[in-house]
Amino acid sequence: MTAPQNVLAWVALGLGLGSMMFGLLASVAAIICGHIARRQIRERGDQGGAAALIGLIFGYVMTGLIVAGLALYFGFIALMLGAAATSGEISNL
Repeated sequence: MTAPQNVLAWVALGLGLGSMMFGLLASVAAIICGHIARRQIRERGDQGGAAALIGLIFGYVMTGLIVAGLALYFGFIALMLGAAATSGEISNL
């Protein structure tokens, strides 16, 4: 008899792939579910280790990309505000 599939591993995979569409919330949930699933797989001997690992990888990569994108976005805004302030464009702020 084969070991049962760990459902949380497949949830992590779905959330990791869905994080490309749904963003930061899904990627963080994929990371949490992936870690829990990997622990359950080690303890119970379930199947689904690859799904949990891929969900973790997608979750971490998408989280990194989203955070880097936000940092670039806000850095660009700060740079433009600083340039506008030094050129006298923003006098009423």
